[in-house]
Amino acid sequence: MSLLTMAPANGVGWQPPSQFRVQLEHETPEQRAWRLDLPRIASRLAVRWGLQRDGRPWCGWMSSAWPVRDDLGRKMVLKISWPDARTRLEQVALRAWAGPGSKAVRLWHSSQTDNAVVLRRLDADRTLEQHPDVDDACRIIAETLASLPRSVHPIGIVTVQAEAARMLDSIERQRDKWGSVVERPYIEKAIDTLMTVASSPVNDRARILHFDAHFFNVLHTLDDEPPDWILIDPNPVLGPVEWELPPVLRNRADEAYLTGDPERALRRRVDIMCDVLGANRSQARAIAQASAVDNLLWLLPEQPTHPFVGPYTFVSRW
Repeated sequence: MSLLTMAPANGVGWQPPSQFRVQLEHETPEQRAWRLDLPRIASRLAVRWGLQRDGRPWCGWMSSAWPVRDDLGRKMVLKISWPDARTRLEQVALRAWAGPGSKAVRLWHSSQTDNAVVLRRLDADRTLEQHPDVDDACRIIAETLASLPRSVHPIGIVTVQAEAARMLDSIERQRDKWGSVVERPYIEKAIDTLMTVASSPVNDRARILHFDAHFFNVLHTLDDEPPDWILIDPNPVLGPVEWELPPVLRNRADEAYLTGDPERALRRRVDIMCDVLGANRSQARAIAQASAVDNLLWLLPEQPTHPFVGPYTFVSRW
């Protein structure tokens, strides 16, 4: 029987995982309608692309994914994301990064209308979050980022100048409400950095950045494939590589604490990343400091025990 006849168009068998509803805890009526329609969307795309379910689905914060095989038996993943401005750019970035030597996950099919992609399947249970050596994990992340080819800048990808302006507006608004939760000199330093970036022109150092390259977003290849680490889930922004560092500073903070000198441990991550990427250390630290202040000003009043508060606090003082 052809696989094209094995995917029922009514969505039977294509339910997202039950925890996806929890992930969308504060979903809008539009998001709820989209979530309930996911089985129908997935089954329609499976028919279109000749895909068959091949295991249990899983989910991210704003997407659901199903392991599938195509009509040649190749292992893939069908991923459908909530269609916001940033998730729609995933397929744009992956197409731009395709090519020999790139460690971005391979894109097989895509639909802008459904905000859906079919990707190379990787080992979802083996990420750099579990890698025994955090320094080596940072090096691997940097190597995957360094492998991404520079390309013509696609239309629609937000620049770091726009991102800096957004962060600047956020800090200034939060400062009026919660400015006491972060010491004023650190807030002013962050504002100075962001004002400089926001007013600077896009130059020839700009490239498509992943912008969310933390340890969970680098997966190992499957056991029956050559061993490698592959980058997934881009949140693309256009700018210089110094903006890629903040995600590796907020995750796996416990290991930084265990060294007895967490600030030094986090600075070491910066050094490792900058060495591989050829990034400017002082610029990378300044951007990380501004990002930490921006996050602390909304996180501390609402979620003071959040695990990111600790690393953000150390980085905000740089």
